[in-house]
Amino acid sequence: MQKLAILLLSSFVVMISGESCGDVGMLQEDSNNMAFSISSKAFKQGDSIPQVYTCEGKSISPPLSWTDPPKGTKSMALIMHDPDATRPGGFTHWVVFNIPPSALEISEAQPAQAKLENGSTQGNNGANRPGYTGPCPPSGTHRYF
Repeated sequence: MQKLAILLLSSFVVMISGESCGDVGMLQEDSNNMAFSISSKAFKQGDSIPQVYTCEGKSISPPLSWTDPPKGTKSMALIMHDPDATRPGGFTHWVVFNIPPSALEISEAQPAQAKLENGSTQGNNGANRPGYTGPCPPSGTHRYF
């Protein structure tokens, strides 16, 4: 199996509704937001992604959990992107949005469908299908954000 280095497990975007007209506001760095973190019980940041989550395995989505969404969070989004992929602009492996702030995890092996049980939505990945598609780099070390 090729080594798949994780610099960051994923980018986790937290959207906070603004004070006026329901616009999405910008997150500001303060002590309340600094506790927010994301992890996986399947692997740690910097580790290789286990084979079961890649094209050499079952290509199932990994379990993810997070803590302390910033106060006032209305919705969250997750994007797993490989900027080192050979296609221009990289390859997006997973897009999940409208994650409710009460949800503190996404369990392993999410179905390849748009709507998830918790009400969130999976967007199309780089293969133009909803849900997760496991990493399958041709060679070298790839980073996933």
